[in-house]
Amino acid sequence: MKTDDTKAFQLIALTPPGLPDPSLAIAASRAGELGVLDLEYVDDAQAALSAISKLSRYANGDCGVKFAANAKELIDRMMPNLTGQVKVIILTQAVPDVLRPLVKGFHDQKLMVLLEVTSLDQP
Repeated sequence: MKTDDTKAFQLIALTPPGLPDPSLAIAASRAGELGVLDLEYVDDAQAALSAISKLSRYANGDCGVKFAANAKELIDRMMPNLTGQVKVIILTQAVPDVLRPLVKGFHDQKLMVLLEVTSLDQP
């Protein structure tokens, strides 16, 4: 993410959910905003890996990846590949016992973690 203090607001552009195509995220990153590859509904690890690879290779700025917090197997397979331009992870809602180790793992890789909240009733 940009460290320029003059930019008080940053746009986050997410790719359409369920489609492992990083094109929109790459374009947003190249435009100076945060492009995020939405893998929340993707269960094909090979397609996810390919999309992350393209995102890392072609984004000229910071970018991120969104995961369903309950997709532990997919996250475990993708974690070693979150390098280069990938700086931000967005996780969907989950119970704190599920989120804690995920957040710690991403923080250990020096990645910023954002939690998607869709209701005031979420823990």
